[in-house]
Amino acid sequence: MRTGEWPARIAVVFLLLPFWLTSEIRQASWPRAGKVAAIASLWLLTVTTAVASTATQPVPPPEPTEEGEPATPVASDSALAARQFDAAPSGWPTPSARAIEAYVVSVTDGDTIVLSGIDVGNIHASGGRSSRLIGVDTPEIFGASECYGTESSAFTKRELSRSRVLVEFDVDRLDQYDRALVYVWHPDGRLFNARLASEGYAQQLTVPPNVRYADLFGRLVREAREASRGLWGSGCASQQSAQAAPSLGASSGPTVDRDCPDFSSQADAQRFYEEQGGPARDPHRLDADNDGIACESSSGAAPAPQNNAPEPTEQSSGANNCHPSYPDFCIPPPPPDLDCKDVSGTNFTVRHDVSNADPHRFDADRDGVGCES
Repeated sequence: MRTGEWPARIAVVFLLLPFWLTSEIRQASWPRAGKVAAIASLWLLTVTTAVASTATQPVPPPEPTEEGEPATPVASDSALAARQFDAAPSGWPTPSARAIEAYVVSVTDGDTIVLSGIDVGNIHASGGRSSRLIGVDTPEIFGASECYGTESSAFTKRELSRSRVLVEFDVDRLDQYDRALVYVWHPDGRLFNARLASEGYAQQLTVPPNVRYADLFGRLVREAREASRGLWGSGCASQQSAQAAPSLGASSGPTVDRDCPDFSSQADAQRFYEEQGGPARDPHRLDADNDGIACESSSGAAPAPQNNAPEPTEQSSGANNCHPSYPDFCIPPPPPDLDCKDVSGTNFTVRHDVSNADPHRFDADRDGVGCES
């Protein structure tokens, strides 16, 4: 007998049995009421059994809600093992069995997204976790908008918004802003961090110890630059090269030392200094007096925007008193409470992924830009 015939035969017997028993009951020499009760009980038992077997069928994974976020994260080692990553270019890594299925709730900019389905990172206003892509750096779109920032952000939104992805971590799971540090793959196996480098939307940014794919990202950026793809063919190349964050660590190529005159403004120097680990770590010696502020007295870098806010005070720990919500220049937390008229800067960056975000309420519409002109 061929495999698979027994279940079919059993099902046929199960369906025909109630009909046969009903006929037998009708021919029995029982009182009419007894026959009716027996037949009703038989069919009630049949219907109950069928309903119960249907109820035990596995429930499919939840689909995203209309607002864009899944009801629950979906992750399964067996599901990942069964995937075929045929779209991954030759030489690119594919997700391991450790990868987590997540959902892209929203995209902040080219290299920053919000994920649901992971359990690390600041909780974003949308309900997911603020996450930073490892190993690449796209031009900024908040505050002092950088060349090709709009195009990079639009590319990430087009490719990732409201989509399911596979996520892996490296050595460090969080950056200094408590954002999750992630590698993100499309379900077909393409590493999105690498796509940003390969298609010219990002430069390399290697921050040890998260150097797993640093060699790959460095090679892809060089190839994109040589082929004039993306920002490298848009007239942005000279500007981006001047402001680029160098790759650090032996595995990412030669280290480029940066000095204060290399930056167009103190805000750019401060942002780079913090990305490289400041104030705890200052490999480029941009903070000569160790006060947590880079290049504040350098004649080479443009002075930081002046404002009427109180001067920062030293905290007991020795760190400066600048609130992390305002990375472009130093604004201390309340008290006193400040208004836009109290600071001379406009259209500056306001981060909402830090603790006690925007205590002065400079960014009422929460679009990431404070005191918009």
